[in-house]
Parts: sequence; C-alpha cells; structure tokens
Amino acid sequence: MTYIHEDWPCDIDVHRMFPGFFADAAVAFDALWASHCRLTVAHEPVIAPSKAGAAVVMALHAARDQRSQRHLREQELVEAALIHSFSRTEREEFASIARAGAAVWVLRRIFEAADLGPVVVDVSDEDKRRWELFADRVDDASSVAWWQQIREASWLEKPQWIFRALWVTRQDMPRNEPGELPSFGDLWRYRFHRWGRGVEAMLRYLQRSR
Repeated sequence: MTYIHEDWPCDIDVHRMFPGFFADAAVAFDALWASHCRLTVAHEPVIAPSKAGAAVVMALHAARDQRSQRHLREQELVEAALIHSFSRTEREEFASIARAGAAVWVLRRIFEAADLGPVVVDVSDEDKRRWELFADRVDDASSVAWWQQIREASWLEKPQWIFRALWVTRQDMPRNEPGELPSFGDLWRYRFHRWGRGVEAMLRYLQRSR
C-alpha cells in the first residue's frame, strides 16, 4: 500500500512482503528484525534494519530492474560497500539475511563479486520466471503479483482476489490527493488502462513460462 501525506515531500510504501525474498514473508522479516537498530529521523527514534539488513533490501530493490541505469549504479554501490567498507561481521550478516530470506539466487551477482560464499539456487523454477519477468519489465511486477496471489489463494478466496484485481473503486484508485475522489471519467480511464496493462503482462508471463 502507498500512503501519501499532503505535508510530506514523499510517499510511504508499506510492504507485507519485499520482492526478492522468496522465503515466507514472516521468515524474511524475522531475519531483518533480528539485527534491527534505531535511527533518529526528524528528532524522532525510528526502527530500521541494520547496516547489513538495509544493504540486502537496497540490493534486492536494485536487482528488480536491470534496464535502469540508476538501479545498476545502486547495485554497484552495494558491491563496493561490501568489498571495501563492510566489516567481516557485517558481510556475514548480509549473507545470512539473504540465505534466510531465500534471496541468494536473486543476489548471485553480488555474492560472486563480493565473495560472500557459494551461490545456491534457493528458488523454484516458477519463482525464477517470475523474478526474471520483474527484472526485464519492472512495470509488469504489479500484474504478476496479482496473478501469483490468485494462484496461491484457496478456491473459496480466489473469486474475491479476482474481483479486487479487476475492479478498482473510486476510493481505492491511486491519486496524489487522497481527500479528493477522482471523476468517473478518470476512474474508467484508469480501469481500462489497468486491464490492458494486465492482459499484456499476463501474455508475456505465459510466454516466458512455456
């Protein structure tokens, strides 16, 4: 979910899982939480991942879009930090979090460049295809995430997930002014764009799955 505060210069994304961790979301969260720290932001204490934990999150975020020069630079920054400025303990913690979160295969380039240990394939073939689609076309990630949620839901839950994926209400339509509802014209244009984008993403996903 994305939250927007009218007085803040940025939006806030709240995750129930983080792309790139293929272990159960609770397991990945526990791995990050085990070494969390407190930072002071705007004179307020804020709970945050440790240096190594933040580096894993940054590395996974950077690995999501291999077409982006910005993401490639971020990946290089993480590699350089692990090689030149991280202590042995911090390097081991980075590797431990990645292993616990089943993110070693995703971060294989960094593991090899920073000599963090053996690269194991800790994801299924299906997860590989899903991740490679993310990396090649990050704009398809949302559509594939909905598809995956529908696939994993029980038969009783599938109809409600399909409905939520297809039918966006005025209240749920993404917008910069949360207090102002979009017009019905804007809503239908958004729905048609969303459906078209979803169909194209699913076709690419199914082609890659063959």
